Amino acid sequence: MKLDLLLWGQLELMKMLLVAYLDCLSRPGNAQHGVWGAMSLEVAKMAEWGSWLAHQLKLWMHTFIANHNSLPQNCYGQWNTSLLEDEDLAQDIHLHLQGIGKFVKEMDIVDYLETPEMKVALKLKKNISIMMAQWWMDVMDY
Repeated sequence: MKLDLLLWGQLELMKMLLVAYLDCLSRPGNAQHGVWGAMSLEVAKMAEWGSWLAHQLKLWMHTFIANHNSLPQNCYGQWNTSLLEDEDLAQDIHLHLQGIGKFVKEMDIVDYLETPEMKVALKLKKNISIMMAQWWMDVMDY
């Protein structure tokens, strides 16, 4: 099964919630009451989100616990797959960044994708944002 980046991220957050929950329960003197909610909020804050994500995490986990075949759904559908899922493009970006040296920045990806050749090859109508480039660098472990 090939996971899109959104589902992969959701599963990582669910795993973080389970680890935090089990860690909290293993500490002496911790009662079970309220731990699930507190840990989901803690994980949501680590992901730089708030109570909305904490609620979603609890919902995803309860659904998964009730049915182990039920994974979160990509609410954006197939049209929202990341360009980075194209392994050739990811490799091209890696090679471009390696050619720059060890001090690369988000703007290097934006500039690379703004070249006429890349815009035509990827059928881009608009440029990617700095935030998207920053997220891509994180996904590519920069």
